[in-house]
Amino acid sequence: MAILEGLILGLLTAFLLGPVFFTLLKNAIQFGRNAGMATALGIIASDVIVISICFFATDSLLESIKTEPIVKLIGASILLFMGIRFMFWPSSNIAKSTKTNQSGYLGYVIQGFLVNGVNPFVFVVWIGYITIGKNSYSGNELILFLAFILVGILVTDIVKSFLAHRIRPYLRPVYLKKAYQIIGFVLVGFALRLIMMAVK
Repeated sequence: MAILEGLILGLLTAFLLGPVFFTLLKNAIQFGRNAGMATALGIIASDVIVISICFFATDSLLESIKTEPIVKLIGASILLFMGIRFMFWPSSNIAKSTKTNQSGYLGYVIQGFLVNGVNPFVFVVWIGYITIGKNSYSGNELILFLAFILVGILVTDIVKSFLAHRIRPYLRPVYLKKAYQIIGFVLVGFALRLIMMAVK
């Protein structure tokens, strides 16, 4: 039961329309499924760190992570930078089959790690999941519950990477450019939302 519930939660979580979703989609469409999967690995790596913090930190530290303005401002700065770049400087080579070399995949891993890791909502979500898990399971079952949430997220992100890569040849360059600008607009929206939360 812990495995099934964790897997379902992971699958649902991966479809949340947040900055992570749009960043992975953009990388997968423009640079191919391997770039999308590299982004997904960065997302999972940051999730593992967030889970560890939430598991072992004190209640007061968790509260400061959720409410500290500087955390929101740092996250907003990164999202704002990426969003403006997507809006005003979409790739000029999107009409071609854009590839990247193996060493370049580290950049996508880091991008996924940062976009996911600096978002305070990620901490809120995982605190909620850990609370649910602790109320329902203990010991190995709790570990399985959290592990299969991660599995669900990773599997769904990989599927999204493959699907984005498959539809790319059928998208005209002008539509791709518009799509990247929309993604940038959404990222800027999330950044402004974090800034508003930080200054309240």
